[in-house]
Parts: sequence; structure tokens; C-alpha cells
Amino acid sequence: MEIDGLTGTILNSTVTAGDLMELSFHVPTQKLYGLRFISNGSYMEFVSVTPNTLQITVIDTLPQVGTVASTSGVTDATLGRYIFNGAYTTDTGNVMRMYSIDIITGAIISDPFTSTSTSGNEFSQALGLVICLESNPVPSFTGINPATGLAVFSYPLPNALGMLIPSSVFNPITGDYIFAGPAANDPINFHLFTVASGTGQLTNDTIIPNDVFAFEIFKGSEIIGIGESDQTFQSAVFPNPAQKQTSITCSQLLDEQTQVVLTAVSGEIVPAEVSISGNTIQLEFGALASGMYFYRAQTKAGFITTGKFCVE
Repeated sequence: MEIDGLTGTILNSTVTAGDLMELSFHVPTQKLYGLRFISNGSYMEFVSVTPNTLQITVIDTLPQVGTVASTSGVTDATLGRYIFNGAYTTDTGNVMRMYSIDIITGAIISDPFTSTSTSGNEFSQALGLVICLESNPVPSFTGINPATGLAVFSYPLPNALGMLIPSSVFNPITGDYIFAGPAANDPINFHLFTVASGTGQLTNDTIIPNDVFAFEIFKGSEIIGIGESDQTFQSAVFPNPAQKQTSITCSQLLDEQTQVVLTAVSGEIVPAEVSISGNTIQLEFGALASGMYFYRAQTKAGFITTGKFCVE
């Protein structure tokens, strides 16, 4: 179903041949990608969904994929891959893999083993990692390299008992990972937790209604507390940290008259060569002093995105 984010009105719906799961929006192609379980044949399909029409296109079948971990599908806009956590049909024991699939062909690029089943998978372009929650031995905020399946960092979250399913979202502007679930000191109510992806520091813990789940960052409405104003749009930087150049991927297409300004912490404008293509801004700035830098991009229509990145 497609629902109006302001009114809650159902705008469109369609019938599927199986259970759709783990849908994730890919900004460059403006499509949703996910998995569909065909119960008749007991196999998975990798599919795309076109917004507005809700046309479902089967990209490839995945007969080798068995169980899929809950809230585990996410797209990497930089590499054009769909990543999810699941089991291989011939694996024995409690073994999980981090699948990475080419969104155009459906080919499995890699499927390394992970140490455990993960939930709430999101992709951070700034870190180049799948960030998620692990439940064993205690709830932990973890960053996993999708190419190796290995954890790069893992921060225990003693205040949290777990998460609602599905109930996570990543804010690329602030770098915060947000999820909902019961708290260690309050197992009755559900809480909205905010974790800084760079440090694992818990920055917010708010009680929410028990029936709130499957949330997303919603641009353009003050009704959603974690949204943004209607004159802003999202963006993410990769690589970050950068050296002599970096790319900014935006959540909307840019016009040729988009103005981009790069500044240092002191507020001084930093000269940079800017090129724009589609929804991507390429910055080339040569040899800069190590430290934090800020960018601001404004389209001809007045829509603005801001962010920051490090130079090493």
C-alpha cells in the first residue's frame, strides 16, 4: 500500500503473489527494493517496486536463501547494492550471512558469515557499514562491514532490552540511529532510543505509544517529530573521512543552478571544484588541513541540504 504521509489516506494498493518484506528506498533509481517470499515454491525473489504505480518487477530468484532475519534489508546508494541478513539453505546450525546483491541484475556479490543474527539493519554511507542491533549476549549497537561480515565496532546498550520489529531508521543528516523497544528499567512501555552512530552514545530515550512501529524519517512535515522542514532534503557524504575529494548523494534531483558552499570550522569559505550530476555533488578540494568541514547546497527552487565531513 501507498499512504499519504500527511493525512494517512491510502493512495494506492496492489495484490502481490507472496509476502513482500524488507523494502528499502534507493534514491538514485527512485525505486523500492526488497524480498518476496513465494510460499508455493518456498523460495525468495529479489524485486523492485515502482512508487505511485506500485508495479512489482522480479529481478531474480534467490533459491539459495532460506530464513531472512527481521528488519534486515537496506540499500547502499553508492554501490547500488541491496544488503540483508539471512541464512543459506544448505548451512547447518544457527548460522547467518550478510548478503550483498546487485540491484540491477540481482546477482549475489558476496555472502560472508556474520557472528549472529542482526536486526534493524540500516546503511551508513559515511561509515560504509551496515549499522544494526545485536541481541547477544546483551543488546549492542554494531557496525558490520558488508564485504567481510565482520563487526568493526560494537557498543553495549544496557538501557535497552531489544527492539520492536520493524522499528529502526537512520538519519543521514545527524548520523543518528533510531530504534524503538522496551527499556531495561521499564519493560512495560516502549521507548524511542537515539544512538550516535560514530560513538554509540545513547542521546535520547523517550516513551512512545506501544503500537508505534515501522517508522521512517519523513521530510516535509512537522507532524513527525524526527522529520525536517519542507524546505530541506537529505544528503549523505562518501567517502568520509575524505582526502582530496568526496561525493554528496542527495535525496532529490539537483538542477544545474544548485549553489554549493564549503566552509571550515572557522566559518571561512573553502574553495572547491563542484560538479553536479543527477542527485550527486562531486567536490574536489585538493590538499586541505585535517579537520571538520561543512557544506550547504541550495537548489534554484530554494530547497536546502547541509552536512559535514572530515578531511584526514
